[in-house]
Amino acid sequence: VDGHIGGFDIKYNVSVISDKPPASVFGKQIDKQSHADGSGSLSFRRRSNNTFVANLQAVASIGFGKAKLYTTSEGEIREKTLATKKFNYAIDITAMPQKSASFTVNYDSKQAVFTKGSAPSQTRDLSQDTLFDFISVIAYLQSGFQGNAIPKSPNRFELPLGKTDTIANATISVASIETLQTADYSGVAIPVNIAINSKNIKSVRIWFAQDANYQPLKIEIVVD
Repeated sequence: VDGHIGGFDIKYNVSVISDKPPASVFGKQIDKQSHADGSGSLSFRRRSNNTFVANLQAVASIGFGKAKLYTTSEGEIREKTLATKKFNYAIDITAMPQKSASFTVNYDSKQAVFTKGSAPSQTRDLSQDTLFDFISVIAYLQSGFQGNAIPKSPNRFELPLGKTDTIANATISVASIETLQTADYSGVAIPVNIAINSKNIKSVRIWFAQDANYQPLKIEIVVD
């Protein structure tokens, strides 16, 4: 992983999806099950001391309302993997309470501290050598495809993920290569689904463009 981790800065047309039932707000109906279309950006920066910082921002329209997602991930770049040390996100959707969460990891003491909204922080023991968030998973997958460490054919595996207030394995499902058409790319890509089920974010689906150094050129986020 260390030899292939670089960086990227990508602008998106974003889809944010909620599977909640429709709601009536001030006499207007909001269909929370429909796609919210908008724009966003994802950046991943490798620092000189083998650390990284990554940011994902997205804003999409839902009827007369909006969905906003902000995330930041920081951590270490190791020989064969990444290790998240700080992660936070906030989700704002019209007519729904704001959802926010964060965690920090101390690999020396093998503990992670989770904070959900205004609730008291909770400390979890870390039995794994590394912990991911869904942003660092994206960078890990790109590096794995570049270096042929992750098969490009359909397969499934698990990675330890910091969720809203706990540590659990997330299932990573690599699907068959398919055609991808965006404003700046026309070719084939590998779609990958990250099943998060964190009470706030259900899943993230990413398309890694084969002819663009496996950059993650399309993202679909499903919120709970």
